Amino acid sequence: MHVAYRDDAQRERYIALYQRPMAPTRYPDQHCMESLGIELSIRFLSHQLHWDEFADDLSNIYRNLTLEFLSSFDYDPYSRPDGYASFRLFGVEYSFSQKEFDDLLGFQTTPDAIPETPMGYFLGKEVEKFWSDISGGGSQDPSTQLSQAIHNPAFRYFQMILAHSFLGRPDAKTLLSEEEIFLLFCASQSRPVACGKFLLCGLSGVSRSSKGVIHVGGIITQIAIALGHGETIEEPRSPPIAEYTPIPPSPRIIVFSNNLSLQTPDIRTQIAECRREIAELRQEVADLTLQMGVSDLTHTTEADCLYQEIAELRQKIAMLHGST
Repeated sequence: MHVAYRDDAQRERYIALYQRPMAPTRYPDQHCMESLGIELSIRFLSHQLHWDEFADDLSNIYRNLTLEFLSSFDYDPYSRPDGYASFRLFGVEYSFSQKEFDDLLGFQTTPDAIPETPMGYFLGKEVEKFWSDISGGGSQDPSTQLSQAIHNPAFRYFQMILAHSFLGRPDAKTLLSEEEIFLLFCASQSRPVACGKFLLCGLSGVSRSSKGVIHVGGIITQIAIALGHGETIEEPRSPPIAEYTPIPPSPRIIVFSNNLSLQTPDIRTQIAECRREIAELRQEVADLTLQMGVSDLTHTTEADCLYQEIAELRQKIAMLHGST
């Protein structure tokens, strides 16, 4: 997929993002949830936020598509009445208001849906009490606590889904963010939430960061599918990272997958391929050395014959001089 950049600024962002490592998005494990007996609780919490698919789908990660999205992504939560987001996928420019983006992904958009973490005193106090209840009276500031402070296994597992599957945070042992504890509170209390703003803020943070592993590729794949690109996505080949190609892009892109049958070769396979290539190169060097040796031998034989002929001619000349 040769990316058709919007401008030089996107091209520079693409090159910078390309230097960062990328890994599959973390998703909940069905077998683990069943073993812990928390599957129904997780599905209930997911349903309260209207994004059941984040507990079910295992979306592949397409590297070049992810980089195209992140390098072109712009989000202003204060533009227009309810915010504005724009990005590119497959060379197509997309722009959405906050409500349009929520509608695209099936998030709640009712007037009572809460679009951000609480600013009001009373709701803030409710969240603090909720945190104290689920952490056994821990710090009133959840952002100073590790997720292991949560006692309830369903809440703790759902917090990991929020952190990694939804917000794309890379670190496994992490401090809770304000967004995570608030979304967990709303899900448990059946409070309507406009989740799109939380997702867009998370994507904006990833796109503007200069370090860290990128884990949001699965989310971007879900956005692409929601936009009707599901049939366009296919297994890829790798393009030059900085080539400017102002033509309609090919759908061929690099894929990272949670499906083992679609994953790139493991390190052992790569090592075996490298060893085979080294052996082939060594054989080629040996063949060339042999050819050079044969060539040198041939040249040496020819030189000996010439020296012998010269010696014989000198002898004849000397004999002729002597007879005269």
